Amino acid sequence: MRVRHGSPGFLQHLRERVSQLGSRLRARLPQNLHAVLPLVAGAAIALGSGLIFLQLGKQIGQGRIAELDDAVLLWIAERRGPALSKFFLAVTALGSWPVLVLLTIGICIGALLARQYRLTATLAIAMLGAPLLTDLLKSIYARDRPRVVPHLETVASASFPSGHSIASVTFFTTLALLVAGHTPRRRLRVFLVVYSLVIGALVAASRMYLGVHFPSDVTGGALVGVAWSLSIVVLDRLLRGVAR
Repeated sequence: MRVRHGSPGFLQHLRERVSQLGSRLRARLPQNLHAVLPLVAGAAIALGSGLIFLQLGKQIGQGRIAELDDAVLLWIAERRGPALSKFFLAVTALGSWPVLVLLTIGICIGALLARQYRLTATLAIAMLGAPLLTDLLKSIYARDRPRVVPHLETVASASFPSGHSIASVTFFTTLALLVAGHTPRRRLRVFLVVYSLVIGALVAASRMYLGVHFPSDVTGGALVGVAWSLSIVVLDRLLRGVAR
């Protein structure tokens, strides 16, 4: 029986065909799709962060954002004050290697005592890789530190990307994602991830406030931290799925 276009029968027939097609597609999808989608999203964000970082490094090498970097640092320096300086000097310590090493050791020991061996290994690998990435990238780009504002902290290494940003974002993001994986409540998972990003953003802001990094430095560091952290966590989830 032929159904005329535009008739109620045709619309009903079209809805039935769409419904059947949807049912067939859902039947072909893996039953654990809810577990696959976060992995795909994480891998996509990691890849995107890496590509944006490479593009940012290219722009820096060509000197296209030097004026913007200087302008932002000058604007921030004009708003310095005793209270803010104390605050950001304290915040920047959250991204220092001595503090993060102590935190990592403490968490890994606690996780081992709780028999969370995979969490321990994943966090340890992420934190061991962060300084290696930092040294490698700094040696590649070899960017000088800012000179347009006085430094409130003594620094000696290259400027791009920010090691504090890489370290803090890697640590807090990896830890938040690992803990969130053991947390059934969605609100708590969202809070952990958002809170980790806020801490990373504060550390990044502290480096600009202290005058030791350009905005593009901390942006690049954050991108590397996100890409590295997500890569390690996604790999952990994939290996866990294979082990099962």
